[in-house]
Amino acid sequence: MKKTFKILSIIATCLLLVGSILFCIGFGSVGWNFNELSSVKIQQNTFEEKTDNRITTLFIDFENADVSVKFEGETLSVAYPVSYNRKGKPLSKVTLTESNATLSVAEQTFPQAFLWNFTSPKVTVTLPADRTYTLTFVTNNGDITVGAGGKTSALHAETDNGDVKVQRIESAGNLYVETNNGDVSVQGAESAGDIHVETDNGDVTLTESSTQGKLTLKTDNGDIKASGQLTANEIFAETNNGDMLCANAVLQANKITLNTDTGDVNAKIYGAKTDYTITVAYELGNTNLHSSAGGEKILRVETALGDISITFTK
Repeated sequence: MKKTFKILSIIATCLLLVGSILFCIGFGSVGWNFNELSSVKIQQNTFEEKTDNRITTLFIDFENADVSVKFEGETLSVAYPVSYNRKGKPLSKVTLTESNATLSVAEQTFPQAFLWNFTSPKVTVTLPADRTYTLTFVTNNGDITVGAGGKTSALHAETDNGDVKVQRIESAGNLYVETNNGDVSVQGAESAGDIHVETDNGDVTLTESSTQGKLTLKTDNGDIKASGQLTANEIFAETNNGDMLCANAVLQANKITLNTDTGDVNAKIYGAKTDYTITVAYELGNTNLHSSAGGEKILRVETALGDISITFTK
């Protein structure tokens, strides 16, 4: 019995060794590039606007792609992927609809079983910086990155699985940024409407931003991190499981709400303590701030399990 087991072990080891050698030979023949092993092939296509139709409303909707947006050049263009299997059968269909000053680029996928996919489809959007746009970017699986220097009437960026990053943008309307699983970062946004930044699982980071409306920062599982001057009519920040790390920021608003279930709250508030009617609620932890009345502005700080540390600029 022991002899049979030993023989089988030797045979298994030899087969594993042979398989490893064949894998290395095959992988080396394609330059150690995982994409060459993929059964999904990507064809990159490009749309460029016509000179007589300046597009100002853009809608991008993809199932599986990273979306990258940059503001430069003189002509609007969208480079987008179409997926095929090794036999050339389409795995996706991209429909472009152009009407007046509006462009829609939407992907429909045709899932197939037993596909090895090592590719990273990418949508690259180039927008001339001399216009004001209404922008919607949606992807189910992928990151969304919006570069600096843009002006929008409204911006909506949303993904199910991926990170979202927005840099230095001006909006005459609302700015909405959301992911279900990933980190969200907004740097240097100015909005005449509301700014809404949310993730279910990940961190929320906001830097040097202002809005004439409501600033909302939300995560279920992650930290909220803020730095620089944050100005709004109302600031609402909430995390269920994470810390509120806003000591390197200055929060300025008529109404400020900072909530966490499990985590610490650290923040710096614009003005003096006496400017605010303050409500503090906590269960287990320490606090340097307590409820008080009399101020015209409203400050509410709440945590179930964590410490509260609040400072004021005056």
